[in-house]
Amino acid sequence: MLSGSRLFVVLPSDIEGLSLTLLDAMGAGVCVLASDVPENMEAMGDAGFAFKHGDVYDLQRMLALLLSNPVARENVGRRAKERVR
Repeated sequence: MLSGSRLFVVLPSDIEGLSLTLLDAMGAGVCVLASDVPENMEAMGDAGFAFKHGDVYDLQRMLALLLSNPVARENVGRRAKERVR
């Protein structure tokens, strides 16, 4: 199994309500990148990363940022786990 700092979950949905996938990933200490719809933003708070929904260039920018920054992924993964707990 990969450690939380080596992976992250991307949730690009524009119309989903509160996502169990998002909560499961956060609860496992995995960094999340989700669209900035209100439900995702409320669930993540400061324990995840967001991109502008429908904006493929912002998604690309955030993917590049996360792929190149394992420390940020690890830190946010820890905060996410605590938030869900």
